[in-house]
Amino acid sequence: MAGCAVRLPHNLDEQVAGWYLNPTEQKQRTISAYKLSSAQLDSLLKRAKPPDPNREPHSVMLADKQDTRYALGILPPETFHEDSLYPLVIYLHGGVGTHKVTKGEDAYQMFAPLADSLALFVASPSANRIVPWWSARGLERILRALRYMSLQYPIDPDRVVLAGVSDGATGCWAAASAIPGPFAGFIAVSGFGGMLPRLNTPVIPANLRQRPIYNVNAGKDHLYPIEYVNSFLDRLVEEGVDVRRKVYPDAKHGFDYREQELGTLAGLVRSWRRPRRTSVAWTIVPGLPNVADNLLSWTSAPGGQGPAFIRARFDDAVLTVRADGIERAVLTLGNTPEGETRLVVNDGPPRAIKPQSPDTSELLRMIQHTCFPRTVDFLVYSIDI
Repeated sequence: MAGCAVRLPHNLDEQVAGWYLNPTEQKQRTISAYKLSSAQLDSLLKRAKPPDPNREPHSVMLADKQDTRYALGILPPETFHEDSLYPLVIYLHGGVGTHKVTKGEDAYQMFAPLADSLALFVASPSANRIVPWWSARGLERILRALRYMSLQYPIDPDRVVLAGVSDGATGCWAAASAIPGPFAGFIAVSGFGGMLPRLNTPVIPANLRQRPIYNVNAGKDHLYPIEYVNSFLDRLVEEGVDVRRKVYPDAKHGFDYREQELGTLAGLVRSWRRPRRTSVAWTIVPGLPNVADNLLSWTSAPGGQGPAFIRARFDDAVLTVRADGIERAVLTLGNTPEGETRLVVNDGPPRAIKPQSPDTSELLRMIQHTCFPRTVDFLVYSIDI
C-alpha cells in the first residue's frame, strides 16, 4: 500500500554487517530498499560490533568477491580500551608467487616489534599468484582487511598505514596510486613500483601525490637494482610526489635491516594523519578499485580520449570542476559555503547548484568508501559534466 513504511527484517544488523565486510551489488540494493537513515545505519553497525573482540594474536579466514577464502593475521596490542582509538598497520607480505591462501596468517610478525614502542594493531591479509596485491582482487582484500579490523576493534580512522616488503611493497605502490583514501601514508620496503606498468597496473603520479610514501631499498638487491629504483623515484619526485627514501648500500633484498628501521617506522605511525581535504583531484585507474578523497562515485563517458580525470574545488562560492572522460560524478565536499553556490564545469557558463542530503544508497557507498562502520555528516553534489 502506498505510504506504508518498509518492514525491516529482524536480522537486519547481520545483513548490514555481512554487506559491510563482503559487499556485493545485490546486498547493497537489498539494504538500500529499506531506506535507512544515517542514525539507523549507525545503530545497526554498532550492534554488529562484537562486545568482546579477540585480544590474542590469531588469524581468521575471510572470503573475497569470488568467494575465495584467505587468511587474515591479527596482532592486537597487549592491552587496549574500547573507549580509545589506536593506529593500525596493514602489512602486505612478499613472495606472492605461490598458490597458498594462508601466507598472511602470521605475517604480522614482520612489524610486531613496533608494539614495543607504541600501542597499535597489525593486520596481515594474504595474496598469491592468482590474486597478487596489485590486482583488483588484491586491492579489494586490502580494503576488506581494513573493514574487518574497523568493525572488530577501536581503530583510529586517521591513523591507518599500509606497509609491505618485497611484493608487498610493490602492492603498496599500487594501493597508493589507486586506493589512498582511507590511509595516512605508505611504507614500501625492498619493492619496486616501477615494475607495475609491466604488470598492467598503472602508476599515476597525480594520484600518488595524495599521500606520503616512505621507500626503503637495499644497495645490493639482486631483484631490483638500486639504479632502476632511484630512476623511478627521481621521476616521481619531479612530478611532485611526496617520497622520502632511504638506501642501505651494503644490504641485500629483504628486510635484514629491520631493527635499524624500527625507530623511523614508529615515528611515521605516530605522526602521519589522514588529511582532511576539501577538494577533489583524481585520475581514474582503469580496471582497479578507485578510492579517492571526496569522490564518491562517477559514470564514465563513452569514447573518452586519454585517462579520465576530475578536479574540483570551491573558490568564493563557486564550485569549479574540470573533468574529462566522465559523464557524471558525485562529490562529498566538507567546505560547503553558505548561500547560493554556482557551478562552473570545464569553463562553461555558471549555473546554480545546491548540495543534497545523501540517500541510503549514498550513505552505504560512503561507509564503504571510508572503510569505517559509521556514517558521517556530509552533503553530496551530483555533477553532470
